[in-house]
Amino acid sequence: MQISRHLLTGVIVLLAGIGFFLSSWVVVPAPTFALLPLGVGAPEISPLLLLGNAILLGLSLGLRMDTPLRFITISLSIAGVVLSSLPLLQLPVAVQRAEAQMQAALGPDYATQISPQLHPYLRPRPFSPLALVRGLPHPNLTPQRVTRLAPDGTPLQLEIYHPPQVAPGGLPRPVIVTLYGGAWQRGEPEETARFSRYMAGQGYAVVAIDYRHAPQHRFPTQLEDVQAALQWIVDQSPTYGFDPNRLALVGWSAGAHLAMLAAFQPQTLPVRAVINYYGPVNLPAGHRDPPRARPHQ
Repeated sequence: MQISRHLLTGVIVLLAGIGFFLSSWVVVPAPTFALLPLGVGAPEISPLLLLGNAILLGLSLGLRMDTPLRFITISLSIAGVVLSSLPLLQLPVAVQRAEAQMQAALGPDYATQISPQLHPYLRPRPFSPLALVRGLPHPNLTPQRVTRLAPDGTPLQLEIYHPPQVAPGGLPRPVIVTLYGGAWQRGEPEETARFSRYMAGQGYAVVAIDYRHAPQHRFPTQLEDVQAALQWIVDQSPTYGFDPNRLALVGWSAGAHLAMLAAFQPQTLPVRAVINYYGPVNLPAGHRDPPRARPHQ
């Protein structure tokens, strides 16, 4: 029984240390590029870290422990709770800034300019804290999967999400092309499924595309694969009901980098918009001086 209690105490102390270590990256800038995933990931999972630190704090307060270990565990847990709560405490400020940016760009009465026919597909308050915590609602759509072959024979997948509602007048749909992240080395189109389903529910045709990965395939292979996929979308527009003149790219991390490159290449593809989610734009500078996320400010 004594051994079990000591073992449990050791586990709680260890977990409290891990919780504090992970939570500290909410405020600690990554000193090297290799540690950047900690600086980026800790704020993203801060709600889970907050829950874990709170549970450990409760256990350390409720269990019988030696005084020094009790003090250490409670201190680490409290520090972890404080650090992991910072992004959530800043959420109302972020919401206010987002709403202000929307009004500055589109006008204070931009919401009244949206057609009533589109209201059923919109969230009442897209920037509310509750909506941001819950994430994107999405219909249960099964994508149509198409396999393309790269010049070297590598199969590349496309996932096509068709809107559940019929287009007004049978007109072609505007197309959103999604590009997943993964440091150019990993990932698959399915990673953007929730976003793709949500946007398809708003009436867009969404195509999640694939590209070959480094280091086996060196740059500009990835860019060439994206360009080839975009050309395929344009060529197949009559078959799938796409509007090739209304094409937007949405990318995350490495996918955002490729989206920016593809959109600004000298070409005739009708890319109308690019949405860059934390994508790098200056790789040498980013490697020398890793970006510093500041969700607590």
